[in-house]
Amino acid sequence: MKKIYLFITVFMMTLTLFAHTQERKKSVDFYAVNYSLAQDFSNENLKKVSTSYHNGKLSIVGLEKTVQIEIYNLLGKKVVYLKNVNIRGTFHKFLDLPRNNIYIVKISSSDFSKTFKIVAK
Repeated sequence: MKKIYLFITVFMMTLTLFAHTQERKKSVDFYAVNYSLAQDFSNENLKKVSTSYHNGKLSIVGLEKTVQIEIYNLLGKKVVYLKNVNIRGTFHKFLDLPRNNIYIVKISSSDFSKTFKIVAK
């Protein structure tokens, strides 16, 4: 009799738990996010921006803006932070990044943000 009671109790708890997880899956909230890029930074203009890293020199081409530049290693650690960088077409900066590593370059300002992958060879 105790085994049947235990079985029924466990079965009811399982059903209750299953019902609660199903309710959670059904109640998903969606939020609309509105954003816009400045007129001079349409998607076509952002596609023209490029970065490269050769012989210790970071180059950014195709941008006319004051930005901040952040470089992260693949572990997510910020290794370089350049604030209020005024780019007028091209930008060059010598950086001492360890070789044979991959980095993520994030270029951002108040009205756009773009990331690139670079390899330090």
